[in-house]
Amino acid sequence: MRRSSKNNISQRKTILRGLFFLNAILWFVYCIFIYYDMAIVNNNGTAADIASIFLLLMTIFMAASGALLNKRPTLIYYPALLLVILNAIFTVMNLSNLLYLAAFVIDIISISLLLDLRKEYLPSS
Repeated sequence: MRRSSKNNISQRKTILRGLFFLNAILWFVYCIFIYYDMAIVNNNGTAADIASIFLLLMTIFMAASGALLNKRPTLIYYPALLLVILNAIFTVMNLSNLLYLAAFVIDIISISLLLDLRKEYLPSS
């Protein structure tokens, strides 16, 4: 029974890291789309630059959190949780867009997994 529980925890951690990477991929694809739409199609380069930088930073932070949850879980747990909560807040403001809805669902699942695995990532608490 104990071995099954450890496998379950390991699977949930893998799923959580995968969700961070999936979220990063979504934001990267959206970054490319939004830059193309704003800068090339609508000739609004400055706004496209600002939006793309924000989305690229979100991509980098999501990917880094996913990677660091495997290597330095106690150091990254709270920043990763804060990042996903902030991302959920930002995405809920534009749920009419399908990408934002997908990111919001991923964020909610990630938050629940992070909270559920808290004792595994922070063994002293």
